[in-house]
Amino acid sequence: MIYCCDDHVDMALDTVVVEQETYPTLDIIPNELRLSTTCGYCRNKAIYMVGN
Repeated sequence: MIYCCDDHVDMALDTVVVEQETYPTLDIIPNELRLSTTCGYCRNKAIYMVGN
């Protein structure tokens, strides 16, 4: 599972495709978890969860 901000969602989707060789899922993080979750590529607040 990769947590990412709006700027890095493309990178996270590409990473899952390359590493897992499967279609990724894209889910929005619930508001109560957004406050403490940061992007895996930068320190901005994460908005999306990308996984398989």
